[in-house]
Amino acid sequence: MILPALKYGEIKILFPRLKQMQFTPGPMVMEIKNSLKDFTTDDYLLLYGDPAIIGVVCAVASDLTNGKFKLLKYDRRQFSYYPIELNIFQN
Repeated sequence: MILPALKYGEIKILFPRLKQMQFTPGPMVMEIKNSLKDFTTDDYLLLYGDPAIIGVVCAVASDLTNGKFKLLKYDRRQFSYYPIELNIFQN
């Protein structure tokens, strides 16, 4: 299901093993920050998995790019992804 996303660039999987946020999220947050340290506004997020981790990934990406980041949304009817550009601080 993620292969159609390749048209937007190389896919870097942050967590090759299925992970879930623990009740002590500090180590996971640090791991996410480290994994996204080179994230830029040219990159896309392809979000799936634990909603708590997805939330932290979006927060970290937003922090690194002053609120501007892109993600890929899957369209079940077209079997493809389309980009969504977000600017968290835009009025």
